[in-house]
Amino acid sequence: MEGILIPFYVFGFFYLLANRSYKHKERMTMLRQGINPLEYNKQTSTASYLRKNSLKIGLIVMGIGFGGLLATLIIIGEPSATENSQELYFSLIATFGGIALILNYAIERKEEKEKKEKEEREKLQDLLNK
Repeated sequence: MEGILIPFYVFGFFYLLANRSYKHKERMTMLRQGINPLEYNKQTSTASYLRKNSLKIGLIVMGIGFGGLLATLIIIGEPSATENSQELYFSLIATFGGIALILNYAIERKEEKEKKEKEEREKLQDLLNK
C-alpha cells in the first residue's frame, strides 16, 4: 500500500517546490515594479475570492442539494427506479448544478449592466455639473 503512495508524495514535493519558486519570482517582480506584495495579497486572498464568488458557490450548493433531494423523492415514489439510482442522482445533481451556474451568470450579468449604467449616469452628471 505504501508503494502506491510514493508517486503522490514525489509529485506533491515537486509541486510545492515549483509553487514556492513561482511565488518567490512573482514577489520579486512585484518589488522591482514598485508594488507592495502584501497589499496585492490582500486583494487576491481567499476571503476576497469567497466574497466575490459567494453567489456562485451558494447557487451551486443549492442546485446540488435540490438535485439530490429530487432524486431521493423520485426513488421513494417509484420503487422501480432504485436499480438506476446512481445514474439518477448523478444526472439530477449535474442538471441542477448547471442550472445554478446559468442562473448565476444571468444575475452577475444583470448586476454588471446596472453598475455600468450607474457609472455612465455619474459621468454624465459630472459633465453637466461642470
